[in-house]
Amino acid sequence: MRHHKRRGNVLVEFSLVLALLLMPMFLFTYAVGFNLLQQLEVVQFCRDAGHLWATSTVDLSPGSPAQTILDDLGQTAGFRSNAQVIFSKLVYVDAATCQAGDNTTACPNLNKWAYTQYLTIGTAPSLGVSHYGSFLPIPSGGTVAADGSWSLKDTTTVSTLAIGGALPSQLSQIQAYNSVSVTGLPSGQTINLIQVGATPFNVPGVTSLLALNDYAVF
Repeated sequence: MRHHKRRGNVLVEFSLVLALLLMPMFLFTYAVGFNLLQQLEVVQFCRDAGHLWATSTVDLSPGSPAQTILDDLGQTAGFRSNAQVIFSKLVYVDAATCQAGDNTTACPNLNKWAYTQYLTIGTAPSLGVSHYGSFLPIPSGGTVAADGSWSLKDTTTVSTLAIGGALPSQLSQIQAYNSVSVTGLPSGQTINLIQVGATPFNVPGVTSLLALNDYAVF
């Protein structure tokens, strides 16, 4: 026969298990599942934005048709209030590129990768350590246009527009044009790099993701 003083122990034990184990497990499962779905949206948005950026010369100024399309594409990924997209164009500065930039005598960025365009739209999440944002150095200097582009003269002469060394490991398969072996990208060909970062859904004390991110090269 059960002792009267032990009545209610099961309820107390169940409450403790619910509060200390089951509820955190439920919140963790929900947060991970939600972020997995959100990550898929980020990946798809990165691909769509990349195609928009790389396959045509687009005007991404406020109110432009292309920006309206971009807003629609990124809606499920949280763009713009909780997500950001970074558009970049890089070119390898060889002798022909220097000459095209009217820098036949002085070309500081010769034999380096350099920016020709860099444009950010949206709101950046808290990134921490991530290939997004710190994937490549943020360019500065020169005379930048409203669409984030520089003249070819700036690209070839402004040192802060150059990468400085080899491309990051994520882009290590991209090779500049080699006139001897006739391999690599054609001279003057730009690389279109798109990076997307979105704010994750975190439950304090349960999950602590820094950002949901993806990148694509065209």
